[in-house]
Amino acid sequence: MMRLSFCVRLAGLGMAAAALSLGACKSTDNTDKNHAAASEVKVQTVNTVCPIEGGSFKQGSRDVAETRTWKGKTIGFCCDGCPAAFDKMSPADKDKVLSMAQSNTKPEGGHH
Repeated sequence: MMRLSFCVRLAGLGMAAAALSLGACKSTDNTDKNHAAASEVKVQTVNTVCPIEGGSFKQGSRDVAETRTWKGKTIGFCCDGCPAAFDKMSPADKDKVLSMAQSNTKPEGGHH
């Protein structure tokens, strides 16, 4: 009888552990959904012309991934390649890009 009671308790612990692990899986799914929702959030930027390539975009149309914040100002870019290029720049070059973004002018030699 004592042995049966011990086995029942072990089985109960196993079911509790399984329920907890299922809960963790469900939580991970929500995190993925929250991450996807965050990438869909549109951001207000200081510009509507990409300071690297010169592509135009509407205010409030940039995803978080298509922006960078420099010295407290959010700069919008026309494509995902431009923020990557910005990330590799020196601080002095980032200052120039911010200045161009704030003046909302197309760069010389831009591709768009």
